[in-house]
Amino acid sequence: MGGMLADLVLAMNDVQDDYVFEIVPTSATDRYADLEAGKLDMLAFENIAWGWQDMPVDASDVYMGGSEVYVAAAGAEGGQGFFDNVAEHKIAAVYGFHYGFADFNGDPAFVQTNFAVEQPLNPCT
Repeated sequence: MGGMLADLVLAMNDVQDDYVFEIVPTSATDRYADLEAGKLDMLAFENIAWGWQDMPVDASDVYMGGSEVYVAAAGAEGGQGFFDNVAEHKIAAVYGFHYGFADFNGDPAFVQTNFAVEQPLNPCT
């Protein structure tokens, strides 16, 4: 496995000897339950506002920001203005993710009800 998370885990293990960090697979929808069940001890790239407010967790300072990239089918009319109102268009979304166009509400029922998402994609199936 490669990528930013793998690089972060390697760096955390390189700079200290108190803990051993390793990547444990989970899903966007199971991560809360997996943390509560002790299947994992830490999550990276989360936001405290994504459902953690009422859970007994500690959150670090924010060290990295990000943004969303919206992609339209080739030939979509309107240029960049196509994305001015995402709710006007059919959306492919991933179940359990938090999107800026939905004010970061990750509830699939909310996203399906308020946006043209026929069925959120479940990355675990």
